[in-house]
Amino acid sequence: MNTIGGPQNSVTPVPEPASIALLAAGLAGVGLVRRRPRRS
Repeated sequence: MNTIGGPQNSVTPVPEPASIALLAAGLAGVGLVRRRPRRS
């Protein structure tokens, strides 16, 4: 069966490296904030 838009298998489930780096930076930031002792 032929579709008008062509084959739809070009979408990959692997996230792009930029979003992985952004997620890692966010998790590292949350970890650093939680580790910092509060002095007040």
